[in-house]
Amino acid sequence: MTCISGGDITCVAKRKFDAITDLAQPMPLAIVRDLVGLPDFGRDNMLKWAGAAFDMQGIQNERGQAACAAIEEMRTFIVRDATPNKLKPGSWTRRISDMVSTGELDPELAPFAIRDYINPSLDTTISAVGHLIYHLGRQPDAWDKLKADPSVANNAAHEAVRIGTPIRSCSRHAARPVEIAGHLIPKGARMMMLYASGNRDETMFADAARFDIERRNARRHLGFGAGIHMCVGMHLAILEIECLITAMINAVEELTVGDPTIAMNNSICAFGSLPVEFKT
Repeated sequence: MTCISGGDITCVAKRKFDAITDLAQPMPLAIVRDLVGLPDFGRDNMLKWAGAAFDMQGIQNERGQAACAAIEEMRTFIVRDATPNKLKPGSWTRRISDMVSTGELDPELAPFAIRDYINPSLDTTISAVGHLIYHLGRQPDAWDKLKADPSVANNAAHEAVRIGTPIRSCSRHAARPVEIAGHLIPKGARMMMLYASGNRDETMFADAARFDIERRNARRHLGFGAGIHMCVGMHLAILEIECLITAMINAVEELTVGDPTIAMNNSICAFGSLPVEFKT
């Protein structure tokens, strides 16, 4: 984790910094950009395109409408510039290209597959990291427990996703009539699934509003969705957060946070800024 304990200017060296712009954003960018393997223009714009994708999924307000131009830019880039000779060898996008050349993937589906690597791999992790730092800073006992027992880092990562729930909801159309809790939902009706509400369900999570890194059923959260549409990148996201926690345990004695600002996005629940201080 170069943003923690390596590189030219680290968060540990700064001591006081913004947990979002200086830590939560650079971390997944440093990892995912190389894995995706886009040419330079794509690498430089992944964060913008990802944010626009989530703005478009919400209500079509000014942000949703403005996101259309960014998404069109991304689509044009993928078709024009994401060619096999420009993709990083061994990367996810190069594998898509190779699958097209061997007939394993329909060429018409390739741009959609590339977009699916770009859009969801950043903002959700950034959001979860922001919530993790916020709650660790507000609950010193949780940080003390992590330092005393680093083996709960994985559980703490899931608890950050549960309590933060980066994607608060998703909508679907009913494929057939279905009755839920005595209410009939007709075929074709549009439904909204509130993941954030499920993750605060007191019948599932005792004292659900509390950040508890030792919560026994933290992994049963809905932060990554469920069923056939469960997030394909969930294991990478948890691994990133778990590695961040481990790096912090090795370098940070105490952390405190200030008051966050909310990031304005139509779908993602995240902080726009979060003052934090690392004490070594």
